[in-house]
Amino acid sequence: MNMRPLSVGEFQPLGTPFALRLGNLARNPQRPLGDFSSFVVERLPAVLAEGEAGLPELLDRVESLAGNVSVDQIHALDGRNQDIARLDLLMPLTGLVHNAHRADQAPSSGNSLPPLPSWLGHVRERAAGFMGLVEGLSAPAGRLPSITYEDVALGNPLESDPRLFFTGDVAASEFNFLYGTLVMDRMWGRAIEKLHMARNNALFIDTYLEDAAALLKAANDMLPLFREQLPTEHFLTFRNFWAKNPLNGHDGPSGRFAAKIFHIRVLIDGDRLAEADPGFYPELAKMAPYFPPRDYGALGADIRPEFRRSSKSEFDALAHTLAEHGRPSRRTMAEIVRDQHANNATTLQHLHQVRVELDRFVSFHIHTVIKHMNQNGAVLAGTGGENDVMVYLLSRTKAHEKCARLHGQSNGRPPVKTAGFGNAEPKL
Repeated sequence: MNMRPLSVGEFQPLGTPFALRLGNLARNPQRPLGDFSSFVVERLPAVLAEGEAGLPELLDRVESLAGNVSVDQIHALDGRNQDIARLDLLMPLTGLVHNAHRADQAPSSGNSLPPLPSWLGHVRERAAGFMGLVEGLSAPAGRLPSITYEDVALGNPLESDPRLFFTGDVAASEFNFLYGTLVMDRMWGRAIEKLHMARNNALFIDTYLEDAAALLKAANDMLPLFREQLPTEHFLTFRNFWAKNPLNGHDGPSGRFAAKIFHIRVLIDGDRLAEADPGFYPELAKMAPYFPPRDYGALGADIRPEFRRSSKSEFDALAHTLAEHGRPSRRTMAEIVRDQHANNATTLQHLHQVRVELDRFVSFHIHTVIKHMNQNGAVLAGTGGENDVMVYLLSRTKAHEKCARLHGQSNGRPPVKTAGFGNAEPKL
């Protein structure tokens, strides 16, 4: 007997960002590297606050650990503790590299090292063993030897023993930003589960689509907190450690590397994204090293292998081939609704609401960027490598609109101009 699945309302929220206060957090220490982990949690933020003056202590710490911990010892930990141990290695290394780079850019304070070309050169030399440890741990797992979105937001034990770069009020904002991101990422994951269920179970397609839209809405409803309750000066301060790595050039943690949002778009529109946004799939290939490997693997399972190519010329040839020989077999929600539920106004409305929430997500980001990253009339570059975050976000919204028009045309309807943030009539 088929039974009605749980609705989104039956999921209990995991917590609300900016309500769970860092100062009231009941810590349950998770210290896989022993004293070094304790240093990261309890001492590192204060050392980083010392700037150039704290670099010698940081170098001593990482140099000492490199001689006492091996990759094999970390691999012997369970998966969750491996993630935390990786973060405990990357936090001081990231702080060390960025503070050294800033020291090199600033006027000499009397602590310079004449025999070496720079503080950054000194770090490269003395921390070579430590960086080798990070690379040895990262390569087998298919991860970058630099701090990523996954490390700070998903691998960070935020609910029990958070790792942060700062102290005081800035640390509280850093914590709330990361915790809010974690909660939203979990909701996106549940939305993906619901969309998979909708794709595979026509009987409950309305329920699953409704739940997916409700989960996306619940995540989106948190975003105004980032705009209204996060002080801009705090945001601009803690994102300094998420900037491009000056040693290896890797991009830093960024919401751009939240693979689940891309996965939801693929489940809804799939190949139509190739027509609406020719750069979409090549961009995914470019960003793949920065995505959480597990999330990218799940995303890849819903993408034709050919779409993982990063070459524009290869992609153009592929798009032409698809146009000549028909569409691939992996069906999207938009195609399923078009072919099987085109006359069901309820199903159309639920699919439309998923699109609305995808555009609301971009809309909220645009308004948040305007508040926090608009400096003297110019928008700051993103930590994910975007030269102009505003242009990048607007391109995502335009792609959503074009996908809706494409599906409207394929359903025998005239092209419809949709509103920028999802106020259009329901369409495929």
